[in-house]
Amino acid sequence: MPTTAGASARRAATEGGSAHASILAPPKNYYGIVLGPYKYIEWPDGEKELYDLETDPYELNNRVRDPNFFPIRAFLHRELERLETCSGTVCQELSLPLPLTRDQQARLKREREKREKERREREKRHHKAG
Repeated sequence: MPTTAGASARRAATEGGSAHASILAPPKNYYGIVLGPYKYIEWPDGEKELYDLETDPYELNNRVRDPNFFPIRAFLHRELERLETCSGTVCQELSLPLPLTRDQQARLKREREKREKERREREKRHHKAG
């Protein structure tokens, strides 16, 4: 009776044999950039990857479709395009600062609104006391 590769691997594992992984080499024609805590990759087939290396150093969670990281993804895409076409000292120019994620932008907005509200309340108290 013919067996499949999966059945053979399962049988080897249950019979005391060693299991192993078969990994294909990635294509060589991809473009990527690491900037700050982020790693962004564009593959020839159009697939893209984005990792936050501070929170995901093993690159297990691709954030490219996470709306929170859309500002980062767009920025790194533009930066990668700039570097692909540059030559000479232009390539050594510093990039603009990384944008904030949507969550960071929302948190900053809440903090500003809170400070503004506190400032208005202090002014009201000051005018009432005067």
